[in-house]
Amino acid sequence: MRYEREIMPLMRCTLAAGDWLYIPGGYWRRTQAAEVESISLSIGVLSPTGIDAFDFLRTKLLDSLQWRQRLPTAGEAQAATDENLRQRFREIFAALAEDAAKTLSRDEFIDSWIARQQSAMTPPP
Repeated sequence: MRYEREIMPLMRCTLAAGDWLYIPGGYWRRTQAAEVESISLSIGVLSPTGIDAFDFLRTKLLDSLQWRQRLPTAGEAQAATDENLRQRFREIFAALAEDAAKTLSRDEFIDSWIARQQSAMTPPP
């Protein structure tokens, strides 16, 4: 889960009986009771993340000729200078990023994302 890469500062909170603490999604946490007898309740809300939107975007980009284009091959990479190859990838990736941004801002994409989220919340019959 790569918690060793965490860059957020360590925080320590001491709670008294009846206190509650909100911890936003994506934050690591660990609890420890100061007293022998304690009860805690943790409630998780599985709201979507940017990675979920990215995964959804990927399914939409599969139909795009631009996204299915071949990138430079190993043979081309060996023939090009490092700077020429970097520049070529910069141009390709910039065009892909622009297309992704356009796709993400289209109403039909947003509507399909919302519909997907709503269907995930609907309990089965």
